Amino acid sequence: MQDRKVIRLMRSFSTAELSRFKKFVRSPYFNENSKVVQLHEYLMRYAPKFDPAKIDLAGAYQDIYPNDPYRDEVITKLLSSLYKLAEIFVKHEGIAQNRFEDDLALMQFFHRYQLPKFFLRQLEVFRKKWKKLPFWRSQDYYQRFLAELEYSNFVHKQTHLKGDANLQEAMEMLDTSYLLDKLQLATIMLNRQKIIKVEYEMPLMEDIQQFLTRDTDRFPPSVAAWWKAFLFIQNPDSEAHYLALKQFVLTHLKELYPNDLEAFFTFLQNNARRIFVEDRVYYKELFMLYQVQIANGLIYQDGQVLPGLVKNIVTIGLRLGKLDWAEQFLEDYKGKISKKYRENAYTFNLARVQFERKHFGEALSLLAQLDYQDPFFTLGIKRVQLMAYYELEEWELLASGINAFRVYLHRLNKVADRHKRSNLHFVNVINTLQKRAQSADKSTFAEELELREMGPLPEKDWLVAKISVIQM
Repeated sequence: MQDRKVIRLMRSFSTAELSRFKKFVRSPYFNENSKVVQLHEYLMRYAPKFDPAKIDLAGAYQDIYPNDPYRDEVITKLLSSLYKLAEIFVKHEGIAQNRFEDDLALMQFFHRYQLPKFFLRQLEVFRKKWKKLPFWRSQDYYQRFLAELEYSNFVHKQTHLKGDANLQEAMEMLDTSYLLDKLQLATIMLNRQKIIKVEYEMPLMEDIQQFLTRDTDRFPPSVAAWWKAFLFIQNPDSEAHYLALKQFVLTHLKELYPNDLEAFFTFLQNNARRIFVEDRVYYKELFMLYQVQIANGLIYQDGQVLPGLVKNIVTIGLRLGKLDWAEQFLEDYKGKISKKYRENAYTFNLARVQFERKHFGEALSLLAQLDYQDPFFTLGIKRVQLMAYYELEEWELLASGINAFRVYLHRLNKVADRHKRSNLHFVNVINTLQKRAQSADKSTFAEELELREMGPLPEKDWLVAKISVIQM
């Protein structure tokens, strides 16, 4: 069966969304076509994967029209109707996620029909709900601005209502919303232009910088945090700006939006090497940043931990010699790793822990259980295997593995050339180490290794340690 649009869209729904969509399709307010309901019931037999190879539209047609011959244009029309329903459902889901959309709609209705008691009661509900939020995003401040502006317009039409129309608060909310959006976008643009070598224009940023330099305290912590992030990304080599952002974020963890915190920690982690040149100091800094995120539940995306983040956290633990900590982290968070990659991510990182414990045979046994799919994941597996063969002095297996790695890199076209070059560099170094191990005259290879360009290089710490043994 052709993979129709509605099938692809339903495949993207979570289990909870599929359940809500089922109710949505059956609601006569949104859908009065019983044939569409029947089609949806048929398709739901194949949830949640909705494999097009298994879905038989002729079978669906037979369920809906048991006495009629199959007509493709009829089933296509029903699929189109179901797709339109799915689009409307997605829109409603988006509105439901907006914290104040329904409250504002009620206020506007009561205002339009001049119902003062209803309006004022709803305004009070809105304000209380807003103040109870654990943190505020730019859109939350903007929604508050709209509510206060609605109140101001309402007051001007009510001769019996007196007093301040709250225009000052409306202005402050609008300023805060604007500054948050402007600072966030400007910071991301600055960061982005360093990566892709493009120059962005940033109108009004000079005026904003002058204003915030003298008047930051009047705004909530979120504005100050993005202001400090902007200054740091503008000056990524500045230790003072790095420490200012880090200290402010750590002090205001509970007041900042989790998505913003994720961005701030990413800025700090990606630029920490500029500030902390010495390896061990750099690793300790990253370890501290990861520990803060773990302790505050900031490592999740949609309730799961991405395998790449697990690898980064374990790597820092291993480089600091915190083997027990790294293994315990794996055990504690195994069930939180994205389900699709869970077993591979857990087993691979456990193999790395075993390797660092010098349990090389156990590491190889764990690696043998893995399913080779993602190219970056496969590169990591192959590197650990070669290092384990070297430690065990399994020279024939190492030589065979080196050749296989070179062939794999030659055929690999799914990663950037810089990653291929760095892994080829790793292969060349470990190949020279093997030759050294099997040679009577080890000084020859010591000079060759010493002269190698030690730039971007996977497993650099391990290679440097092995080279240093030769040069002793």
